[in-house]
Amino acid sequence: MLSIPKKYQGIPWVNTIATDRAGLALYADIGAIPHVTNAEAKACDTPLGNRTFQSLGLPILNGAKTSCDWGNDPGAAVPGIFGPSHEPYLFRHDYVTNSNDSYWLANPHHPLTGFARIVGTEDSARDLRTRIGLIQVQARVSGTDGQGPPGFTLAAMRNLDLSDDSYAAQLTLSGLVKLCDKFQASGGFAPTSGGGKVKLGDACTKLAHWNGKADTDQRGAVLFAWFWIFATAPGQSPFSHPFQLSHPVTTPYGLNTADPTVRTALGDAIQHLNKAHIPIDTTLGAVQYVTYHGSHITIPGGSGEDGIFNAIYVDTVRGDSLTAPDNGSSFIQVVTWQPHSACPVGSTILTYSESSNPTSPHFADQTKLFSKKQFLPDRFCQAQISADPHLQVVTVRSP
Repeated sequence: MLSIPKKYQGIPWVNTIATDRAGLALYADIGAIPHVTNAEAKACDTPLGNRTFQSLGLPILNGAKTSCDWGNDPGAAVPGIFGPSHEPYLFRHDYVTNSNDSYWLANPHHPLTGFARIVGTEDSARDLRTRIGLIQVQARVSGTDGQGPPGFTLAAMRNLDLSDDSYAAQLTLSGLVKLCDKFQASGGFAPTSGGGKVKLGDACTKLAHWNGKADTDQRGAVLFAWFWIFATAPGQSPFSHPFQLSHPVTTPYGLNTADPTVRTALGDAIQHLNKAHIPIDTTLGAVQYVTYHGSHITIPGGSGEDGIFNAIYVDTVRGDSLTAPDNGSSFIQVVTWQPHSACPVGSTILTYSESSNPTSPHFADQTKLFSKKQFLPDRFCQAQISADPHLQVVTVRSP
């Protein structure tokens, strides 16, 4: 599994995860990574590079000095990049995973450390989507997630991927409800960051009754999502308990209700929804949907920053629809093997469907399935393809 990535280092920026039928799993971040050591970045970074290197891991080197050229590794596929021996990879028999984060906690039982900062971050807080992914996968390994015996079955992994649990809500919702109840008891208004107050209405009740999932029929999901946007303003941490290196998956946690930004975030969220003429008790599906032939196809999921594994982002493209998702979950595939079978079995959903032609029957067919959290079967082998009741064969001959 590792010989080809090591030989070609052809992956430009994404992670590689693979497994064989025996259950050996590989995580690798082996690709074309510029050979810039921490020492070279420190010696050669420009003033702007000092800032981007600290925040993003991207140096901007002094091009006037040949000593600041990218280095070379004898084992690298081409000059100027790190060789595979200086890039992270891991083999495990339980699991490896990644959710658009660095290599560090591909498996928390075996952290990957000691690599150049340009490769990624180590020993620091993970984003919420990474954390809930690690928690859910570990629960699947131990069989404590209520999805049957331990193991990565098709059904269990489909449920995991589209569970739509908000980890931000798991960590802070109870604290938010208590804060809301205090505001309600003191007059029924929530403070805003602008200095004014806004009427709570039934916000506390809706938040208390919300199940913490970004499901389309849920009331409270939209209000909480906007609370979280305001509570996590740039440079702000809403948490009461800080990150601990000894517990990197479960920290930070808790809601710091003494923080001024947290205390005004609920009022700001209600004020924002009021200005947009969106009821604070609206369902997620009422504001997150695709329009097709005059009907709404509701879309489950939510922001990865909220710790929702099924990441869906709305209103991120200027001038686009305020309700239709712009990016996020797209091609989702779950694949495994059955005992004594030569052919893998799998499930797939293409969230935006296969055709961009509005007159095609495939313009929104899979989007409708995704709305209901349904998948289509994969057919990898000729016997599976031949057994498809909808099989059509078209023979193309050259002129």
